[in-house]
Amino acid sequence: MSNQVGKRYVIIGNGIAAITAAEVLRQEDTSAAIVMLSNDEQPVLYRPALKDYLAGRLDETRLPARTETFYQEHDIHFYADPAVGLDTQQQYVRLKSGKKLRYSRLLLACGARPARLQCQGNNLKGVVTLRNLEDYQEVMGYLPGARHIVVCGSGTLALETIETLRQQGHEVTHLVRKRTLWSEVLDETASDLVLQQERRDGVQVRRETEIAEITGRQGRVHALLTASGEALPCDLLICAIGIEPNLDCIERSNIAHGRGIHVNAFMRTSTPNVYAAGDIVEIQDPLTQRMRVLGQWYPAIQQARTAAYSMLDLLDPQHDTPSFQAQTFYNATFLYGLPFAATGLTYPSGGQGLQEIIADPEPRSYRKVLLKNGVPIGMLGLGNRAQALAFKRAIDHRVQMGAIAFCLFLPDFNLNNWLDSQGVPPPLLGANLAGKARAATPEQDTTPARQQQPGAQLESATASLPTTDKKPVVRQKEKPQRIDWYLVPDTNVSQWAHIQPLQLSKSEKLFVGRQPGSHLLLDMETISRTHAEIFFADGRYVLRDLGSTNGIFINGYRMPPRSVHFLQENEEISFGSRARFICLCHTHDGPDTAPLAPLKGISEKLPIPLMGMEGNTGGLMRRFATATAGSVGKTEKIPALQVLTELVAYKEAAHQRSTPLPGLVICRCCGIANTQKARFCASCSAPLDIESKE
Repeated sequence: MSNQVGKRYVIIGNGIAAITAAEVLRQEDTSAAIVMLSNDEQPVLYRPALKDYLAGRLDETRLPARTETFYQEHDIHFYADPAVGLDTQQQYVRLKSGKKLRYSRLLLACGARPARLQCQGNNLKGVVTLRNLEDYQEVMGYLPGARHIVVCGSGTLALETIETLRQQGHEVTHLVRKRTLWSEVLDETASDLVLQQERRDGVQVRRETEIAEITGRQGRVHALLTASGEALPCDLLICAIGIEPNLDCIERSNIAHGRGIHVNAFMRTSTPNVYAAGDIVEIQDPLTQRMRVLGQWYPAIQQARTAAYSMLDLLDPQHDTPSFQAQTFYNATFLYGLPFAATGLTYPSGGQGLQEIIADPEPRSYRKVLLKNGVPIGMLGLGNRAQALAFKRAIDHRVQMGAIAFCLFLPDFNLNNWLDSQGVPPPLLGANLAGKARAATPEQDTTPARQQQPGAQLESATASLPTTDKKPVVRQKEKPQRIDWYLVPDTNVSQWAHIQPLQLSKSEKLFVGRQPGSHLLLDMETISRTHAEIFFADGRYVLRDLGSTNGIFINGYRMPPRSVHFLQENEEISFGSRARFICLCHTHDGPDTAPLAPLKGISEKLPIPLMGMEGNTGGLMRRFATATAGSVGKTEKIPALQVLTELVAYKEAAHQRSTPLPGLVICRCCGIANTQKARFCASCSAPLDIESKE
């Protein structure tokens, strides 16, 4: 066994940050050893979907964010032996078993644990926190006998949990320690708007209320005593009061940390060759100097990609700027049924030159943008998040907007178009390489080989590392050609300038939706939070509808809800009514993923195969038939819902006002076909006529 130390990346953790970083490292460096250390051998669950599991909309089999064979497919050595300490001088990790594992570069992605109430009775049965699948299963076990449910917390987890429980008919009391919800993001106006939504739904909201003591009967929670002396009945107490980063393994190290680990813009810690990403990280807002643990799924993915590229030396601190900026990460979700998006600084912090632009009041809607000396530093949209990504684009690139501040929220002002006219680049939504990438190879490792210490149990890079109990992976020889599949957006739509082609994966399940953290994030009103998923099975890519409200259309025909479809080259896929993509195959030489060719206008050059359109559709059928003889650029391209609208109109003309196609309702304002579940038109947002649905 050789004592030479080669390139070895060690990752402590097994959450979404750890998994994402491992994928990037393997993609860019096919020869190095990658080791992951964790208690849990199972790949990470898609945590944003746990609320849907609690609601009964998803079963347990739909929760994994990676396949069971993830480690084997990526040639990753997994130790079910957690790290208990570090020696950053000698560059090794101490494991619980007593072994020591050498590293060339180390990523701390240990995650976090849920914060718990620090009061008497916090260990009673029926007092639960929410973090993993077992926590949600525990809640579900208590629900049948729970008459008085109390949820304490002011963030998105508390709100999502309360909304889910109310939809199931449970009575819920919401305790908020401060006067406002999610005080790091929402101002008082936005908070009040969300609290009003809760109260309308029958939730008992108590602000500025703290739990002083939890009392029980026969070992189970029975009542809560507040700091003001009030007693509240309680059969189930759900604590969603934040997270605490897992810092146990760095306690005796010299790595700078506070509540979480401190990192720079490249996710480097204060110690050479040590990086950190995900919930364990604490970032500083450059404007307010406040330290903050984000605890958000999508930022964790961005941080992990940046950390991996830094570990590979593909980001040069002297010349490159990482595209991930912690202070301007994009967060889009729903706050008790209200669409929400925010980026940057969303609460006034005082200081010179700060201006707050607020949109005209509208029912259940609140939008504002913060400017500092005319440059946007933050945006918040609640109830209406139109142009949220356009504001992020302006914030990312520090666009001077003082001259147009007065018209930012005017109905006829399109910020994206204005930014296009100014030559502003797309928003920064991921950690892409800013400079020219160079392949990472073992020869580029500048870490000197260290001599073995007497008696130390150090593993060499060529040692046999334990993996899962499945067969080890033998690397395949380089193949002469490789075929990559992509979903390519319609680049002729200006508002999509920021959306990059989505490369499909044979090992990873990809999610499409408006939920932060989706692999294809589509922030549009017609897109469901978890709209669709794409995975590889039986040698083909499979597209599955996840029960989306506005559906998926393949070449103009809607897929049945929750059905699957095998993707074919050059198909047109529309998510909802506007999100139009082309399925494209890209063949190239070499084993590694090659960059996709320039895509400008590509959606106008691809043929569209027929999808077995049946029935006498007249001119509509002929217009589609001509598409197979040449390119779409030579004929007229028809939006998916326009196809359905024309088909309905044709049938009505032929059958004297026969009923519309099943599952569709026609908007009287613009004539576009919508699903019967939709309340507002997918094209013009006008309320749909209820009578026409019946």
